[in-house]
Amino acid sequence: MRFLAAYRRAGVVPDEDIAQVWEAVQDGDPLTVAERRLAAGRPVEDVRPAVLALVWSGRLSVDLSRRIDGDSVLRRAA
Repeated sequence: MRFLAAYRRAGVVPDEDIAQVWEAVQDGDPLTVAERRLAAGRPVEDVRPAVLALVWSGRLSVDLSRRIDGDSVLRRAA
């Protein structure tokens, strides 16, 4: 949780980046797949903060009983 808390403050990640990720992530995407698709040739590190900001906010979820890694499955909030 401490790791995700870095993304809790507004303005840390641009709102446009968060909106782009929200529109593109599909329910059930593994984190690695979503990051590669969103990066579109850029380093995946460019899109990871927006994904993690959505996880912190609860709009996306992952199984927090295990370490977040590339195989973590993203779920869209209802």
